[in-house]
Amino acid sequence: RGTVWVWTNDVQGVTVADSVASFLNQHGARAERRQPNEPDKGARVQLRLEPNGSFQDKPEGYSLTVSNRQIVLTAATERGLFWGFRTLQQLVRLRPKRTLAGSSIMDYPAFPLRGLMHDTGRSFIPLDTLRQHLDALSRYKLNTFHWHLTEDLAWRLTSDSLPGLTDAQTMGRDPGGFYTKQQVRELLAFCRHRHIQVIPEIDMPGHSGAFRRATGHDMQSEEGKRIVKQLLREVCALFDGPYIHIGTDEVAFRDSTFVPTMMAVVRECGKQAIGWYPGARMDTLAIRQLW
Repeated sequence: RGTVWVWTNDVQGVTVADSVASFLNQHGARAERRQPNEPDKGARVQLRLEPNGSFQDKPEGYSLTVSNRQIVLTAATERGLFWGFRTLQQLVRLRPKRTLAGSSIMDYPAFPLRGLMHDTGRSFIPLDTLRQHLDALSRYKLNTFHWHLTEDLAWRLTSDSLPGLTDAQTMGRDPGGFYTKQQVRELLAFCRHRHIQVIPEIDMPGHSGAFRRATGHDMQSEEGKRIVKQLLREVCALFDGPYIHIGTDEVAFRDSTFVPTMMAVVRECGKQAIGWYPGARMDTLAIRQLW
């Protein structure tokens, strides 16, 4: 009855507070967000950012209390508030009438990276379908999308320097299926709103049949290496996260300088290099991912 006021003590909590108000309205309440500079008196939903509180060393942690009187969500960061909101969404009970389950929850993840990999190189997945999958990912507090973009069958990411990479005739499956840079930017914005980081993978020098068909060069040739370095710089400029995955699995290495050279390019662009294990030998600064 009446307006349910949603209040946050910090402007950084406004986006999550708006999401909470929208969620409550979808379930029959009449909710509005108060401005952060207004007093919290009478606010039945309170979102509190406490950077120096009990979650100061747990950036994705939060506490959530739901009672007949009030909902209080506390975290050290906006990410923590967001995951607490995701838990609040899971507390809806539809029978005998629509209510929120009373609860007192303190939660933080055991693993900082929790996610899903899609191999869109082998099988193209339309952008709308990816959004559906990523929305589900976020609902379950998974925070990482590993995007495998290239394969023997197809190269799925457009390139300004080499537009022929995504020509349909170079693709052995789902010809014509690829992502433009604008589509990637839109998906990155979609992921940021859901606190999902994106790790792009450009697999090299194996799994690169589509590259050979498009360029006429093997990746480990001198001209192939020149092109790959150029493509890596494009990828690093496009993706805003800290990681670039360079594959290195299931291939015979004829050029011992290939992987160190590509890792150097990634690092020059301010990113960290990830590679598969088993895969190429990498230095101790690289992150290895078991496949």
